[in-house]
Amino acid sequence: MQIYSVHVRRHALDPDHDIVLVKEGFSWLAMLFTVLWALWFRLWLLAAIVTVLMVATGVLGNWLNVAPWLVGVIHIAIAMICGLIASDARCASLANQGFEAVDLVSGSSREEAEVRFLDRNPATADIFSERF
Repeated sequence: MQIYSVHVRRHALDPDHDIVLVKEGFSWLAMLFTVLWALWFRLWLLAAIVTVLMVATGVLGNWLNVAPWLVGVIHIAIAMICGLIASDARCASLANQGFEAVDLVSGSSREEAEVRFLDRNPATADIFSERF
């Protein structure tokens, strides 16, 4: 079972864009594709910070004649930190866009978690049924 935080933008409530579920926990995709992942979710500041850190550690490692494996370990550590903070970064970005964290739901998939959220919130489900 996965746990998802539910974020709702209340002013318009367009079912396709105004309810977002964010998977809580470690993100392997954010770790493996750090900058691309951040750009995909429009986390511009995170992408810029990670890029600067990666380039700076590479340049400083070369300039200070640090062993290449140590620079690699530092890059892996940066990527792991991004995997750890990925869901928090997405939640903060959604908050800046006017979304409010309203619930935590669990499910084996995102769709199942969304159904559980709508079952627990019949008023929101009614808005969905009126639109379809």
